[in-house]
Amino acid sequence: MLVILAFQPLLVVALLVALIPALLVARDSGHITFASYDMTTADGRRAAYFDGLLMSDAAAKELRLFDLAPWLLAQRQAYAQRVIERRLQAAWATSKGFVMAAVVSAGAQYLALAFVAYQAVTGRITLGDFTMLATALVVVRQNLSQALANLGELLENSLFFGDLERFFNFRPKIATPSAPRPLPSIEGYEFTFEHVAFTYTGAPSPVFQNLSFELRAGEATALVGVNGAGKTTIVKLLTRLYEPERGRILLNGVDIREFPLEDYRAIFGVILQDFVRYHLTARENIQVAKVSAPPDLGRLEEAARQARADEVIKSLPLGWETMLGRQFDEQGQALSGGQWQRIALARASTGTPRS
Repeated sequence: MLVILAFQPLLVVALLVALIPALLVARDSGHITFASYDMTTADGRRAAYFDGLLMSDAAAKELRLFDLAPWLLAQRQAYAQRVIERRLQAAWATSKGFVMAAVVSAGAQYLALAFVAYQAVTGRITLGDFTMLATALVVVRQNLSQALANLGELLENSLFFGDLERFFNFRPKIATPSAPRPLPSIEGYEFTFEHVAFTYTGAPSPVFQNLSFELRAGEATALVGVNGAGKTTIVKLLTRLYEPERGRILLNGVDIREFPLEDYRAIFGVILQDFVRYHLTARENIQVAKVSAPPDLGRLEEAARQARADEVIKSLPLGWETMLGRQFDEQGQALSGGQWQRIALARASTGTPRS
């Protein structure tokens, strides 16, 4: 660039001015591309969901029984096609702008080269000067074009970084208080629900209101009710997966929100009706309940014995190291629903304190 400036500064100015359309296109294309991804996110997720169902071991039985595969595949293709069409529209819109900007930039370069050639033909510069200037013009335009392309990518990515920054700045609503109280002794945990009310977000009516009862140490309590009565919701509130809309839940007379969240949750052994079937080894399937603690095979064996999962594990080809499920290993073992329940029950009781 210094060579061109020394010869004729206006040539550099002309090249820079000619790149203004490319700069504007780069700015607009970033917004167009970001908008296309934003608009197709929901359809892309739906397509991925149908992909997952088509490849899911858990869904395989119903897919065969109801002959769902053709319908699911058609749904997947429809959503994927919408994503492709919208992103192609965005790509076409940006490519037209880039082509026009490239024509303007190339035209400026050719005019500059013609001017330099005219200077050489009229004898105002030597052939060596012409070669040097022509090379410099080409290199400068290439470098400026690459810089603009990088700037365009930066502008486009900055829009995505905005979403990423908002995600990183997200803070959970349920967290450990700034000055937590230590958990009480493991002996004699007692829970009290005091006038608790809870409504799921978007639900037309509360699950329950003014709910009060006690869970006493040493007692086995069964919650009985129709579907939707709130049995699972009580467990979620008790384990602080949700917070009550009104009222309090007490542990030995202290509001559970005053305890360290991780320590508080660690006192529970929970098995939900939609428990996870991990495609891991039998040992890992039970050990995941206490991944923060050093591996303790004795504790795992005791938990398996209590849940009668030890009988399942003994029947496996490699015992504790047998892979459960076939997602990653064709030699993995497919368990029955009842066997999976025993594994999940052992996981829930691993290291769980008793009160």
